[in-house]
Amino acid sequence: TARRGSAAELKAAAGMYASAADAYDEITRKSRPRYIQDWEDAVRRERAAAVDAGIAGIAPDHLRSADQSADETRRLLAAADYIPDSEAAAVPVDMYRALKPRADAAKARQEIIINSLGAYDAANLNAGDERISAAIAEYEAWNPKVSRDRANEALARYNEALMSAWTALAREKQLEASREREAALAVKANIAVRDEFNGADRIYQQAARDFSARTFKEAAELYGQSAALFIAAARSAEDKRRRAEEAIGAAKQKTAESTALATSMGLIIEEGQDE
Repeated sequence: TARRGSAAELKAAAGMYASAADAYDEITRKSRPRYIQDWEDAVRRERAAAVDAGIAGIAPDHLRSADQSADETRRLLAAADYIPDSEAAAVPVDMYRALKPRADAAKARQEIIINSLGAYDAANLNAGDERISAAIAEYEAWNPKVSRDRANEALARYNEALMSAWTALAREKQLEASREREAALAVKANIAVRDEFNGADRIYQQAARDFSARTFKEAAELYGQSAALFIAAARSAEDKRRRAEEAIGAAKQKTAESTALATSMGLIIEEGQDE
């Protein structure tokens, strides 16, 4: 009886297994298009983020590698007998994800170099360079997740360097602008060329607001602009004063000449009357 029961149980179990297998195949068949669509959406989204960040101009070979990986995975997914492997399918997505922080880091570093800010925080700049080199090495070793981590670390270091540099530069520009403003006031530019001085002062006050808001990059740029405009206003005031002094001098000279002429004519008339 035990053996007959065991055989019956095995037969029942086999039937249940077959039913479960059929059900699994049916679920797989129905869910496969959705899985592929979700994968395509992820690929499209992450690739667009990397491209929008500028990776095509920074690391075109690495973008091409990600594209090739995506194309290969797409070919496998299109095969009817291929069972999707989530880890394998994630590789091209992870590769694209690793490229965006690479592009962001490259742009942050470029801002440092273009504005000659490297000397303000060389430690963070160098640390960022080390991490971006590691990010490239990990990417080329097909470790996109690690590459992404290193790229994000590099971006953080570059951003710290930028914050330090813009803060220091804003303070320098603030002092420069304040000196030039005082110099312009000393020559009465606020009176002699009121509009010109006020235009510079509006920018100076906006720079002060940006500095208080800790938007140091904008503050540095505006302080620099206002300093140049205060210098121009001071020169305009000095030119205006010089022209006024020259005009007064010329008028005095003309008056003296007229007085001399009148005196001379008076003497001539007096001499004529004496005769």
